[in-house]
Amino acid sequence: MMNHSDEAIALLTSLPRHQGLLESARTPISRLRLERRLQVLPEDVQRLIGEMEAVLHWGALAVETNNQRLVLRQQHLLEQLALPDDGYPGSRSLRALVAGVLDYRTLFAALAARENGQSQAPVGEWTCSRYRLQIERNWQEPHFHLERAFPWLPEVLQLMHQQQPWLVEKRLLQLCWQFTGRFHREGDYSLCAVMLYVLRWDMIDRWTRYNSSDARQRFQELCRLGRQTAMTSRGDAA
Repeated sequence: MMNHSDEAIALLTSLPRHQGLLESARTPISRLRLERRLQVLPEDVQRLIGEMEAVLHWGALAVETNNQRLVLRQQHLLEQLALPDDGYPGSRSLRALVAGVLDYRTLFAALAARENGQSQAPVGEWTCSRYRLQIERNWQEPHFHLERAFPWLPEVLQLMHQQQPWLVEKRLLQLCWQFTGRFHREGDYSLCAVMLYVLRWDMIDRWTRYNSSDARQRFQELCRLGRQTAMTSRGDAA
């Protein structure tokens, strides 16, 4: 398993540093080169990184994604990361990172679904977020009574009301960038540090490929995914 191994140290010290999200004109390394460098890690670690990236990378979600299957993948991933640190050193921090990103993702999806006319909260297991029940209980409240925990909710909701998908997605990326920044530690060569690099690479890649028409399409897809979530969950509960 991955510790402060020669492979992890060699990988992380060889990778170019990320610049600020909005200041980046391109990713610091190509995807092909990044994947080649990740191959120095043990195969089980490579598989886990791939699973984490698939679960957390919004751009990988298609409109037709089966929500039940996605939730099962989320659950399986969180279960793997619930192992003690002697299983995957740094797994506690990594689990907090994954759970936090899932919370952000769930809140954005819930806001978008409701903004698109979904009057009833989803039922059943539609997300692994720690805030699922509170969102369901407070579906009719503008910010799900979560604005103290997430002070940015009023701002994002206002942008959605204004039909500003470019600004919504820009704010989403900024918020996720700020959140993931809490896990950055100099001299950290754990699995969390590796995944943090990959996750932030994804964010920069998404930002630098950006244009307003794509943003509108992704916002519409997020709304449709929210509607599908409700229909899938209600069908499962029937």
